[in-house]
Amino acid sequence: MLLDSKPVRIGIVLSAGGLRGAAHLGVLRRIVRHQIPVEVMVGVSAGAIIAAYYSAVGLSVNEMIEQAPVFRGRHILMHGLTLRSHPRLKPYLRRFCGIIPQRLEQLETASFTK
Repeated sequence: MLLDSKPVRIGIVLSAGGLRGAAHLGVLRRIVRHQIPVEVMVGVSAGAIIAAYYSAVGLSVNEMIEQAPVFRGRHILMHGLTLRSHPRLKPYLRRFCGIIPQRLEQLETASFTK
């Protein structure tokens, strides 16, 4: 028996794991399927990326699953190198970053207040 009559608030934490972080999408799919009301979602590394795109950008779980093969480790690495490169090299290096720069731009205007 609950001692407190307040409604239960559910939060989830998504862990790191590099590209293996895509496994969190299966968890989110189940949460959505069972209509579990999640109030807070946080993560670290890959988990933070998934939490941000789901919560702030508004991509559905199915959209993220469909787009998961586009995310490559080398794209993330190249994006990191691009950020630290000489300004003249940046346009050349960006061609090897895949969709990472576009996805990060989406987060710049995202709202985290759902």
